Amino acid sequence: PARFASVWMVIPLIPLLDLRAFVESDFAHDRYLYLPSVGFTMLIALSLRRIPATRSKWLGPGLTQVSAVLVLASLMAFDAVYQSYYFADDNVFYNHNARVAPNNWVAKNNLAMWNRDQGNYDVAIKVFRELTEAYPGSWASAHNLGFTYYKLGRMEEADSSFVQAIRINPSLPESYLCLGLTRLRM
Repeated sequence: PARFASVWMVIPLIPLLDLRAFVESDFAHDRYLYLPSVGFTMLIALSLRRIPATRSKWLGPGLTQVSAVLVLASLMAFDAVYQSYYFADDNVFYNHNARVAPNNWVAKNNLAMWNRDQGNYDVAIKVFRELTEAYPGSWASAHNLGFTYYKLGRMEEADSSFVQAIRINPSLPESYLCLGLTRLRM
C-alpha cells in the first residue's frame, strides 16, 4: 500500500514537468495537487496505523490513534477556515493573489481588470502600464490597457494601445474590433 500511495503521489505530477505548457510565471497551482493528495493521505493513514495502540478504560483500544486523527483533523479544519478568508469576495481574492505573487502576470492582470470593472480606472491603468512595460510581448496587457482607455473616452491612447496589441498578435480579432470602434468614435 505504501508503494501504491507513493506512485499515486508522483504519476499525476509528471505531465506538469513540461513547463512549456504553462503561461510564463503562472505554473504553480494548488489544483495540481488534488490527485497526489490522495496518495499523501493514504501514506498519512498508513503512518497513523503504525502508532502503537493503547487500551483505554473508556474508549477501548486505539486511543492514541484516535487522538492523533483528531489533532490532525482539527489542524486541517482550522487551516481550511483560515484559507477561506481569501475567497470572501473578488477584491480580497485578487489583491491577495497579486500580493503573494507580485511577479505573476496573471494575478496582476486579473487585479487590474477587476479594478477597471469596479470603475477604479486610475489603478487599472497604472497596473496595465506596469504589465505592458514588464511584458512587452503581452497582447492581453496592451489590449486591456486600450480597452480601459476606450471606456474612459481617451481615444488617442486607446488607438495606440490597440495598434500595439495588433502588432503583438495580429491573429486575434478583438483588437481589430476595438480599434475600429475607437476610430469610429474619433
